[in-house]
Amino acid sequence: MAYEALAESLRLIDHGLPEVPDRLSRRRRFAPLAVDVAGDVAVTMFARRGVNGEVWRDSHVLCLRRDAWRVLGGGSGSAADNLLSERSSVQLDRLWMRTGSGGTNRDAGRLVPFPPPRWIRYVSLRVAAEVQVVDVAGRRRIVVPRHGTVCVVWGSRRPPTVTLLDADGDELERISAAAHADDRRRSQ
Repeated sequence: MAYEALAESLRLIDHGLPEVPDRLSRRRRFAPLAVDVAGDVAVTMFARRGVNGEVWRDSHVLCLRRDAWRVLGGGSGSAADNLLSERSSVQLDRLWMRTGSGGTNRDAGRLVPFPPPRWIRYVSLRVAAEVQVVDVAGRRRIVVPRHGTVCVVWGSRRPPTVTLLDADGDELERISAAAHADDRRRSQ
C-alpha cells in the first residue's frame, strides 16, 4: 500500500479534506477522497495508484475506543480513471450515484463482544456539480469536494436521510443513505 491507513485517516479526521490533485502519478501515489465522522465512528476514503498505474479506491472504517481511533475494516476496488477529476452533471446524468458501500462489526477484536453484533455502515456517493453540500440527517454537513465523491457513515440500525443541497442551501433531492441508485425515485 502506498500509505499508512491509520495515520492518513487520522490526518483526515483531525484536519478535514485537503485540496487533491487532478490525477495520481509515480510521485503522488495516493490522495484523500472523503471523510465522514459520526460520533465515535468514521470512514475515510483514498484514491491509490496501483503498480500498473490503475486507480484504486480504498475505504477504511474506524471506531473510537478508549480515546484512540482504530481501523476495524475496510475495502478496496478498482475505480474510474476520472475519480479525481472535476465532476459535472453530464457525466452522471442525474444528481447522485452510489459508488460503493460496506460495513464492519463494531465489536470485532474485543474479548467480550456485545450481543447482538453492532455494525458500522457507510456508503459512498458521487454527486453532480449542482450539489455543493450534503446534509446528513440534519446533524452534520459535508462540503462536496471538486471531484464530487463523498461518504456517509452511521453506527445506528437505521441509515440516515441524506439531503443534497445547492450553493444557496436549497434542497435538490432527499435520499436514504442505504438507497440504491435504482431506488432514487422512491426516496424523493
